[in-house]
Amino acid sequence: MKTKNLLLKSSLVLAFGMFNSNTIEAQISGANAYLKGNYVEIGIDGLQGNEGAPFDSAASVLPAGLHFRSHNAKFGFMANPQMDSWTNYDGDFFTPGSPENGWGLKINGALRVNNAENGGFGLADTVITGSITSWAHTGTLTTTSWEGTDTITGIKVNIDYSLGDNDLFYITTVTVTNTSPATIKNIYYYRNLDPDNNVMLSGSFTTDQLLNSQFGSCPGCYAQVTATQTAPWASYFSFLANDSIMKAGFGGFSNRDGEDLYNGTGFTQTVGATNTADEAIYLAYKIDSLTAGGSHKSSSSISDGSSRVFRFASLFKGTAVFAAQNAMQAAASVGINELQNSNNSIAIYPNPFEDNTTINLNPTINLSKAEFQIYDIMGKQIIALPVTTHNFTFNKGEMAQGLYFYKLVNNGSELSTGKFLVK
Repeated sequence: MKTKNLLLKSSLVLAFGMFNSNTIEAQISGANAYLKGNYVEIGIDGLQGNEGAPFDSAASVLPAGLHFRSHNAKFGFMANPQMDSWTNYDGDFFTPGSPENGWGLKINGALRVNNAENGGFGLADTVITGSITSWAHTGTLTTTSWEGTDTITGIKVNIDYSLGDNDLFYITTVTVTNTSPATIKNIYYYRNLDPDNNVMLSGSFTTDQLLNSQFGSCPGCYAQVTATQTAPWASYFSFLANDSIMKAGFGGFSNRDGEDLYNGTGFTQTVGATNTADEAIYLAYKIDSLTAGGSHKSSSSISDGSSRVFRFASLFKGTAVFAAQNAMQAAASVGINELQNSNNSIAIYPNPFEDNTTINLNPTINLSKAEFQIYDIMGKQIIALPVTTHNFTFNKGEMAQGLYFYKLVNNGSELSTGKFLVK
């Protein structure tokens, strides 16, 4: 059935290409999938689910129209943030192998390494193997999905990639599910990359790393780490999370232990820290426990006990942060339960909203010098609204569409934080 579906999707790819030749071309080649936007191009390895589609055999050739530039026959990801019709584009650092590029898990102390190495830091028996399960182009969004299962532990991983036609970022959504008959604890995920930016053009493997933020380091902040290079022109790559559990860091090269990465053992996680070196940047996530017997949930679900969903963005320009945050929020298909706070001090409905929304405070709160504070995506406070009643209507006024963060402060104490989306 899967083969039939992929053949059907390949036919659809060709049909889409006739309508939008600048963006959509052949996107399935052999077992691998490709996402082609106007400014970003990505290759997904059908066997390991990482950004590193091999095309060194007759069974898998590189589709026409992609802007490949590398020292090996794997297509990772390319970007044209200059938007100059791929004249001066960034690419070699996105290409996997050596340099480091991939993802992995640590399950019950055992490593599972899905890195697109060239020359082999990992062992074949540590890989979670799988296959591409879908590809689609709907409106201005291209998506593809990969699924693989660790046959030893029963942990299943679904990775969904999405790329907007005109975006300078793409979104990765990861679902980890326990299909085994027993609860599994302490699962660590990592996504790492040694961003050698334009080494083939500049000859330099060195980049400037910056730990931008961690969750809670400023109002509305989440984990973000960035690597830049100045020659032969300014290039930029950044991982940006939207989950409170995710941590960012940099350091080392062949980083394959998700537990060490998450805990910062041997790595830098200090906000504001910088370093200039040939080293990797990463995101890491910890799942405390997954109950037994789960099945893959849709990516809109955060968790059902046996399944956990999280997502992050890969960015190619600093000005794309705001759009990426909004895209991650939209990808979650969130509603009131995911956007409001978790301690029942405040409820906001509808959320998202277009013009106004109703805010209800817990009636047991004794209001005293209370404020409803709103912050933009960069953590800047833009509104401090005095609160004198437990129920009121909030009008967006001149606020633009996008994601915002709030604090409910009462008598100098922070009672609640959360977020809402203006459509």
